[in-house]
Formats: sequence, C-alpha cells, structure tokens
Amino acid sequence: MLSVFSAFQVFLARIMYVNATHNIILTYIIMANLFRDVLI
Repeated sequence: MLSVFSAFQVFLARIMYVNATHNIILTYIIMANLFRDVLI
C-alpha cells in the first residue's frame, strides 16, 4: 500500500513538473506575441 502511494506521488510530481515546463513555454510564446505586436 505504501509503495502504491509513493508511486502515485512520483506520478503526481512528474505531471506537475511537465505542467510547469509547459506553462513556462506558453508564457514565453505569449510574451513573444505581445512584444511582436508592440514592435509592429
């Protein structure tokens, strides 16, 4: 039971890490679009 819980925690941590990197990429794209609109 404990091993299942720890595996679930690792799974959640991996999902949160992927979401964090994905959010950073999305934020970078949004900022790039804003700067492009300002420059043009």
